[in-house]
Amino acid sequence: MQKSKFKVILFFLFVFFGFFGFAKISFAQKATVGAYYFEGWTTPGYPYHLTTRLMNNFTERMPLWGWHDDTVEIMEQQINLAANHGISFFAFDWYWKDNGGPINVPAIESEPINRGLQLYLQASNKDRLKFCLMIANHRGSTITGTSAWKQGADYWMKYFKDPQYLKVGGKPLLMIFSPSAGDAAAFQYLQQLAQENGLPGIVLVDLGFLTYETSPLYNYYQLTGYYNNAPGWKKGSVAKDYTTLAPKLGKSGDLRPTIPLVYSGVDYRPWHDDSWYYSINHTPQIFANKLQQVITWMDNNPERVTAERIFMIFAWNEIGEGGYLMPTLGDPDGEWLDAVKSVVLGGSSDITAPSIPTNISAIAVSSSQINLSWTASTDDVGVTGYRVEGCSGSYCTNFDQIGTPTGTTFSYTSLSANTSYRYRIRATDAAGNCSGYSAIASATTQIDIGPVGF
Repeated sequence: MQKSKFKVILFFLFVFFGFFGFAKISFAQKATVGAYYFEGWTTPGYPYHLTTRLMNNFTERMPLWGWHDDTVEIMEQQINLAANHGISFFAFDWYWKDNGGPINVPAIESEPINRGLQLYLQASNKDRLKFCLMIANHRGSTITGTSAWKQGADYWMKYFKDPQYLKVGGKPLLMIFSPSAGDAAAFQYLQQLAQENGLPGIVLVDLGFLTYETSPLYNYYQLTGYYNNAPGWKKGSVAKDYTTLAPKLGKSGDLRPTIPLVYSGVDYRPWHDDSWYYSINHTPQIFANKLQQVITWMDNNPERVTAERIFMIFAWNEIGEGGYLMPTLGDPDGEWLDAVKSVVLGGSSDITAPSIPTNISAIAVSSSQINLSWTASTDDVGVTGYRVEGCSGSYCTNFDQIGTPTGTTFSYTSLSANTSYRYRIRATDAAGNCSGYSAIASATTQIDIGPVGF
């Protein structure tokens, strides 16, 4: 418990005093990784985002800085965290006002869920992280008609000209949540406007493959991609295995290059009820495996992706929908961010953990010694050793590491007589991957009867 508290304290010291910001990254980055950023956590915000159910029943999702993130200082912390762990840009969810009508600039700029972008633009360290827009033109924020889309193009141009705006082939990238609701005439206007402003054009992204070769808008979208559409992972399910939530790697038959997507998680229960599914096997290690799968797919299919090797993660802070990377009460050490760093920043290519040790046996051979043995673990590269943990007491749970043998036996000596001890074991490999814990084995040392007299 004390170690865990110490780690949290260290985390806050690093964040608040900027040590994260000055960390030196010496790895070769394998991809340009973006994370969707949803600003539903401002003050005041909307009660249907930061719900009572979320705050009371899912406390493990609370960020380490609290439920609200609406200060420049917190944005600067997030920028440092993202940049130091291999994330290259935030794709800010951007919302139109007024719904179905002409542009309402004051309403857009006072809209709470557009505030994250404003905070980013005010951040003193924004040069560490690129940004782009994801136009969330869905319910309540639809953009309707040529005139409105042209107004949007005029308004967005200031962002496209920002030096930190993400570019593909030198062109700013613009993601559209509902691409079939776009407008051909307005898209032509957008490209012309970009050139008039000294830009070579705009790259439009069809999120969800909602335009097809038969659509009049098909050729206006140079790229395809995804947001949070995970079929079968919503209402009506009970338990879903996270290992089956495969990365999105493009759609068969669509020849446009794609921006792959990896889900850090999908779980809508905080915004609905328990009839929506919950995840099992939802771990940073499995997440890292999915990231590596995307890297490998891009290596094998360079013609299917951008030259910048862009892929997205859902998401940085979609805590209401279960997709988030930022450190939380449930992940105080930032293990999900570490998973990104281990894969993207050129660390070891081995991200597969060894299998769990089995058949653990504990036998007391004297009043002061217990011998342990187990069946060897396996690994795709090779098991390098084991971490043996133990504690004293029939029901103890305060395990401490007591040995690191390379083989499948271990003797624990200098124990107290007639005392119960419990043990568990993890396997490790050369890349530092650890297996899950074995089953717990227990034994009681023999009674010390002392020297035998005559």
